[in-house]
Amino acid sequence: MIRSLRWKLYDIRQGIKNIAYFWRTIWKFRPYDYGYQLRLWQASLRPLRDAIAEGNEDDATRMKKVAKIQRCIDLLDRMMEDDYIGLAEQELGITIEILDIATEQRMNKYRRIFELANQLEQSDWKEFFSILQGQSYAEYEMLRDKSNSKKTDYELYEKWFDGSGMKGWWD
Repeated sequence: MIRSLRWKLYDIRQGIKNIAYFWRTIWKFRPYDYGYQLRLWQASLRPLRDAIAEGNEDDATRMKKVAKIQRCIDLLDRMMEDDYIGLAEQELGITIEILDIATEQRMNKYRRIFELANQLEQSDWKEFFSILQGQSYAEYEMLRDKSNSKKTDYELYEKWFDGSGMKGWWD
């Protein structure tokens, strides 16, 4: 009975902390745009990153996880900002002029900008979901089976593991 009460009090305290933490994000939430979904996801990744950073796991694998979670946060920033045309212009060193007269040369320049912007956006989404999915454990097993090294399984795993894989982000 007392144990059950402790858990209920813990849940209440944690629930109040969650409401306080997510309040601004929830208040601004709208159901009609994917950007709001991304903001919720990003808001939930920050405390996860911080909790893992302060966790008890071995530094080598823990800090790889923290780096991958931070990369997801950074990618979400770029996806929500949605300024891939600006990034493409910056990378190519050319800009779109609104008042330009459409000539073949200018249209080719703009086409290059739009193609690169699309590639950058697709690359960010692909990287984001690749990080969430994580590595294939079968690759590690093959590496371990082929290894003639005197390293322990954990040392080999530590070298192979890159911190990705949302299912393993806990402490």
